[in-house]
Amino acid sequence: MVKLAEERQPVDVVFMDPPRSGSDERFLASVAKLSPKKIVYISCNPFTQKRDLEYLDGRGYKVKEIQPVDLFPQTFHVENIVLLEKLDAKQKEAKKAPSKAKQTRYKKK
Repeated sequence: MVKLAEERQPVDVVFMDPPRSGSDERFLASVAKLSPKKIVYISCNPFTQKRDLEYLDGRGYKVKEIQPVDLFPQTFHVENIVLLEKLDAKQKEAKKAPSKAKQTRYKKK
């Protein structure tokens, strides 16, 4: 992935299935640099997946769908599949702007 990013290869979709420890920052940075339209992130550890999703969220991706899959019945292990999509410029601006609900919530009466 790092090599693809260095070569600026065009990529539409990236499928990620990192180890339980999650992705490292170098890998995530290379994914963000490739700027695919979609990322499918498969994880067996929701804690490291959350950490990595926060990193990708900060680089212009938004979670569109989440689907847990119980591959190991009668255990606490679960695979979690997340679809992320790259935000366009208009969506990025809307994400930066505070919502009206937050603005009106704290108005003094």
